[in-house]
Amino acid sequence: MKKTDDMESKINLKGIKWSWFFVMIALFLWGMYDYIKTQRTPLPSLLFILQFLVYFFVTSIEKWRVKKEKNKK
Repeated sequence: MKKTDDMESKINLKGIKWSWFFVMIALFLWGMYDYIKTQRTPLPSLLFILQFLVYFFVTSIEKWRVKKEKNKK
């Protein structure tokens, strides 16, 4: 297996960020449309909220770990 170089990693990371942003916006708009139409909390809204919470907790945990390792050194 070949290791990816820095440029390829940056390109892939940028693609992942933009696709994540697109999915978040699409789920939000879809959820708002369904909510206005049915007056109930639709599945896209729940997915939007859960995806955002997972992102928030994972990034918070990783930042906490890095800070903890930095303080050990």
